[in-house]
Amino acid sequence: MRMEIYNDPKLIPGAAQLITQTAMDRGLAENKAGALEVFLKGFILQRMQKADPRFPELVLEVPEAADASNQLCVMITDKWKPYYLKEADRQTIREEIQADHVDFEELLYQGQRLSLIYKISAEDIPSDGPVYEKDVLLDKDFTCRQTLNDEEDILKAWYCIYSHYGFNYLHQDLYRMDYFKEIMANGRYVAAVAENKSGQVMGFGALDGHPWFPGLMEMGGLVVNPIARGLGLGDALDDYRIEIGKGLGIRGLFSTPIMPNPASQKLLTRHGYIATGMYFHAGGPASLGGSGDGIHPMDCGFCVYIYDKDLEHVIYVPEECKEFIKDTYDEVGLKYLMADGKADADPTTDKKAPEATGDRPEKTTVFYNHEVTQDLLEVKFNEIGQDFRDCVEALPLNSGFNGKNIDAILLFLNMNDPLCQECYEYCRERGFIFTGCVPGGDMDLLIVQYLKYTIDRDYIQAEPNYAEIIDRLYEINGDDMRK
Repeated sequence: MRMEIYNDPKLIPGAAQLITQTAMDRGLAENKAGALEVFLKGFILQRMQKADPRFPELVLEVPEAADASNQLCVMITDKWKPYYLKEADRQTIREEIQADHVDFEELLYQGQRLSLIYKISAEDIPSDGPVYEKDVLLDKDFTCRQTLNDEEDILKAWYCIYSHYGFNYLHQDLYRMDYFKEIMANGRYVAAVAENKSGQVMGFGALDGHPWFPGLMEMGGLVVNPIARGLGLGDALDDYRIEIGKGLGIRGLFSTPIMPNPASQKLLTRHGYIATGMYFHAGGPASLGGSGDGIHPMDCGFCVYIYDKDLEHVIYVPEECKEFIKDTYDEVGLKYLMADGKADADPTTDKKAPEATGDRPEKTTVFYNHEVTQDLLEVKFNEIGQDFRDCVEALPLNSGFNGKNIDAILLFLNMNDPLCQECYEYCRERGFIFTGCVPGGDMDLLIVQYLKYTIDRDYIQAEPNYAEIIDRLYEINGDDMRK
């Protein structure tokens, strides 16, 4: 049995009574069913006080028992303000209500679920009309700090994220407590918050280590509670995270501002980020994160903030991209040497082409990442081998991946590999377009993309620096950008 209850406390008594009757029909003792009814009234009301008008319903479900036992499981699922029950909390509930089991699940995009086996009790608090717990800004004196790796502080971060995205935050795994704590503990993820003197967390952002971009961390995930916008929290968190990054021993930061949000592009540019490319169709029309319009694929830019500019980067750049790469590396302030992997011997370096040295590896090292919610397949050729043509042909250019839809392929080519030029030319023959680069890390990367749908240039809301990049990409790719 499954029912949806909308945020109106007047619906609670009837729903609780129906669940109680279902429980009794399935053999639950009358006294236990009565206690269950009391609990449902109180708990559902408590959840309604944490409701959000974007997600109006709460789901009550009593699944069929797997066997003939009189065990009753009541599942309460909602997408309202996040909550978290530690094992100690669940143990307290079990002891209080003499339950066999109390389970709490973090369901990511589907919200959260409390499962009750036998009975649970709470206060019966009647009320009339919808009840919402509204955030109220208590003071405007904010400071930035790192998020502590404990449940209470992580829950504060959850509330901030939820205030804008609900359960549609693109980094869905952050709504799993164990996962959040694990990536914080191993140093891959550094979270920061803007907190006022009253202890309210009204801004959130992070530095996220990405294994595909060694030496760089992604500065992303910026969220400001709607009631605290206009107070400069985005700027403060960007400054704070840039300073944190300087102490982490990395070469720099990167970010991927979305094109439907010019404010994020301006914010990053204002803090010294240099635009280096585009991710066209990075998300499907209904992509998560509150950015999709349901019609157009979502486009993103790519930009970097580099700390370490002393390293000389030896890069093998395709001829048609050389001016773009040169201008980009000059603007970022990097030292670089453009080598030629196709020559018998490069006169400016000791490096020789693979044909001349016989050093060409047999197999290409390939990494895949399928963003199911974005209909995007990300691929990286880490080391380019003799079989790179076969690897390109193996990509699902006009089909799905693992049974899932693919609207775009984002391919990163190792620009420090002498075979980058040759591999790039083959990708272009197969319909890929050049869309930028990832400079400044331990590995320099060239970006090429294969798109199922035509780019809608008029829809892209690009600030001048990104608009200039898009214009140059049209010049380099020619008619291939318009297919």
